[in-house]
Amino acid sequence: MRRGKALAAGWILAAAVAAAAAQSSGAQTAGAVARIGGGQTVKISAVPDAGAIRLEFALPGEKKQSFPNLGTELVSLSGKPDGKALIALDIDGDGIDEIFLRALVPPQTGAMVVFRWSPAPGEYEPVEFTNDRDQKTKFLVVDPALPVAIDPAGMIEAQFVSTRADGRKSHYVARYRWSGKGYRQSTDN
Repeated sequence: MRRGKALAAGWILAAAVAAAAAQSSGAQTAGAVARIGGGQTVKISAVPDAGAIRLEFALPGEKKQSFPNLGTELVSLSGKPDGKALIALDIDGDGIDEIFLRALVPPQTGAMVVFRWSPAPGEYEPVEFTNDRDQKTKFLVVDPALPVAIDPAGMIEAQFVSTRADGRKSHYVARYRWSGKGYRQSTDN
């Protein structure tokens, strides 16, 4: 009987440690500074917020902008533990940085969102992704364990693994090109 109680206590302790580890891994933060033209910059922070990731922009003139619920944990773009999950990158050479954020979306999916500066309202706005079936979303679904590459011209390359009903795995690469307003899946894979 003692052994059963000790074993049960061990399982409860293991579950508590796993829960604490999950909470601490979800408590990640990331930051970046983006150029928006005219010598101005915007400070961007990805912060935990009630079990989710919130992206915050500190805009010129002490204005603030926020996008809540962008996943539960930050995931590095490279897929490596020491990689960045939030980057500012000028993909079209206009001197204004676009913002890339990658996060985990439960249960086992990843997502990447890209934000572009819109001067008229003076805010960042999410861009659209259009897949090869002309379906549009404000995010790109990515494999949470595999790297997402972004080249200096803004081409996004995401790798995917799917498991078939018979257990075989298939590996895919999806490429998205910057169209000037959003991303469109490229057919020249």
